[in-house]
Amino acid sequence: MATYNEAGNLQPLVQTIRQFAPRSSILIIDDNSPDGTGKIA
Repeated sequence: MATYNEAGNLQPLVQTIRQFAPRSSILIIDDNSPDGTGKIA
């Protein structure tokens, strides 16, 4: 999943994905977001 400035949305999105696809792997690619998205990922 490509992200940019999604620090506030990342956790709820991953939780929702895991709710519907609990065995899935999630690859998060951050484009050097200044809001810290990469650190959260």
